[in-house]
Amino acid sequence: MALSDPVAANVAAKNQLRSYRREVSSWGTKIARRYVLGLAILAGGGLFVLVAAGFGVAAVFHFLALHYGVNIALLVLGVFFLVVGLVAIVFGRALMNRPLPPVPKPYKQAQELNRAIALDLLVRGDVLKQRVRRHFLVSAAGAAAVGWVAGEALMRLRNRPSKRLRERTQ
Repeated sequence: MALSDPVAANVAAKNQLRSYRREVSSWGTKIARRYVLGLAILAGGGLFVLVAAGFGVAAVFHFLALHYGVNIALLVLGVFFLVVGLVAIVFGRALMNRPLPPVPKPYKQAQELNRAIALDLLVRGDVLKQRVRRHFLVSAAGAAAVGWVAGEALMRLRNRPSKRLRERTQ
């Protein structure tokens, strides 16, 4: 792995952010579903209260008009719908007033990211050590070659007769 390659920690960070986004999305979906259910129950409860009020008005009207008979049945139906409507409203309000669940914490993703970064640093450190060793060996070989060439040149200069000695022999 070259040092110019993309860092594996970036990929791990993306994956952990996606994982956290999925958790938060799931959390938000559950809250939205609860509110939709609560609103539907509230609407149903309101409808039952309206129906109950209608039956109640009709029952009172018939009760007063006929002074008993069919009126008892209408009154019982009106009270039934009123009770059902009030119970639905109470349950809908209870659903709406419950505290929200806490936002998911990204602890798991942070631990995975830390592991990925540590592993990436270890791998990068090993790659860097290998490069340093390789460059050191190449440099040492080059220095040895230069030293050998310089040593050979010095030996030739030492073994070469001096200018004075050459003039004397001529």
